[in-house]
Amino acid sequence: METATLKTEPRTETGSRAARKLRQAGWIPALLLGGGEETVLFSIPARDFETALRHRIGSFELEIGGATHRAVMREVQWDRMGDEVQHVDFLRDPDGSLARRIETELEEAAAAAAAAK
Repeated sequence: METATLKTEPRTETGSRAARKLRQAGWIPALLLGGGEETVLFSIPARDFETALRHRIGSFELEIGGATHRAVMREVQWDRMGDEVQHVDFLRDPDGSLARRIETELEEAAAAAAAAK
């Protein structure tokens, strides 16, 4: 699975008003969770993230506050029309094991679908 690097901006404000302001400025609110560590709030550039989605990239290196974290997408929330990303949740994947497991499962599903034809 390919990995994309996203430069992020830490955020302290939460709530719908703060999220709306971020989206209007071209950023997407996001969070990083899991791994027994604290949840980290940050924002990612909308254009960079949408480019990664178009290229079907699900594994990321997130540069947050001077540190780099490996992560996979856990959930992407879209607007009502399904046009714009509203929020992204990332799950920590420090050793890349989640990304490898996801890739293996996708390959097995593709092989099974091809065999069924």
